[in-house]
Amino acid sequence: MLSARDIADIESKKIEVFPVTLVREWLEKFQFIATETSFVHYKFTHAHLEQRKEGFFFMTGKNQLNRFPILYVHQLQNAFYWMAGEDLTY
Repeated sequence: MLSARDIADIESKKIEVFPVTLVREWLEKFQFIATETSFVHYKFTHAHLEQRKEGFFFMTGKNQLNRFPILYVHQLQNAFYWMAGEDLTY
């Protein structure tokens, strides 16, 4: 959890923050289960997460739900919140 001091230091460029790359280990921490072709989460019955060379995409059947690839943990968290209406936790 970031404190107000941390946020001020980030904004003033006293410290740098880099995004965390989304890899299989993070998906497992977030309770995604690997299938042969994708990752599924128990809160979704209609969508799955598919990995492509560009990054990860939420899919329903053959329909891609996100326009841009998910490359980082914070992007996955944002997309999950958009779709499920709740935070993605581990």
